[in-house]
Amino acid sequence: MALSQLLLTESGDVFALLDKEFKWVEVSVSLERLWGHKPSSILGNSFLSLVHDADLKRVQESFLECQNQEGILELRIGTTSGEISWNRLSWKKLSGPRYLCTFKPIAPLTERELRIKLNEAALTDSEKIAKMGSWWVNVQTRENRWSNGNFALWGLPVSDKPPSVDWVFEQMDPKDSKRIRDAMEEVQRTGEQVELMFRIPHSKEGPRYIISRVRPWYIQGKLMEVKGVNFDVTDLVKANLELEKRNATLNRKNEQMRNYAFLNSHHVRGPLSSILGLIDLIRMEPQASMQYLQLIEQCAHELDEVINKINRELGEEDGARIISEKD
Repeated sequence: MALSQLLLTESGDVFALLDKEFKWVEVSVSLERLWGHKPSSILGNSFLSLVHDADLKRVQESFLECQNQEGILELRIGTTSGEISWNRLSWKKLSGPRYLCTFKPIAPLTERELRIKLNEAALTDSEKIAKMGSWWVNVQTRENRWSNGNFALWGLPVSDKPPSVDWVFEQMDPKDSKRIRDAMEEVQRTGEQVELMFRIPHSKEGPRYIISRVRPWYIQGKLMEVKGVNFDVTDLVKANLELEKRNATLNRKNEQMRNYAFLNSHHVRGPLSSILGLIDLIRMEPQASMQYLQLIEQCAHELDEVINKINRELGEEDGARIISEKD
């Protein structure tokens, strides 16, 4: 018998292929042995119908947001006997899309363990909403642990084994990696919390801006780990940058308006007043109109030069608009 067939028939895990709507396409016969459901009875149905109500929303969101092609999730499955079966689901996204899944049963949980699992699930949801994640580094072994939220911040699939500390530093700008190294050393030296900002590289969207609160983690009075809580503040940073850009534009336009007001009051009014005065003289002395017309023409040229200067000062587009609005 082929190895693949042996896995499907004899394995203690459930192997399955789901379509894009999470319906069973293929499933191993171990499904009936572990959960009591006959494979033939569930093909074409959604696997979500077997998921415990308390896990349903979390499972749906995890699959729909599976942008990294694979992931791991602990969930409860309903069996035909009415009992609950805890499973660790590992999936890989295939073309189509389809999902190659392995459901690995977890030993029955005590009430305390169940509360821990539920708290972990709640923490994962909270981290997702708040765009945050946590990490721990053992000060002796440099062993690295991540929460699910930290995997999401880095754009990586959830795994039991996160990337090494050295890998993390290699991905970052040297200035940022040094900043984090210095913060970890300061926390170990002083026992005080340190807050800093760094960037996580992202090829498509640009860097993610992260504020991290790094603090010591003591066990029975002994410093064992350095813990960091990361907050994604990219949207806030981008909003501040956009606000600064808009403020700069507004300040530039305000300066242009001040320049326009100065030019208008000091340079435009002079030639314009002269023209108006000369027109009054023409009305009073029609016989001298030719002499006055020459003076009017001279003032008009002066006024035209002032208007051109305004346009150069403000920029042709803004100047034309301001003068048009003024008229």
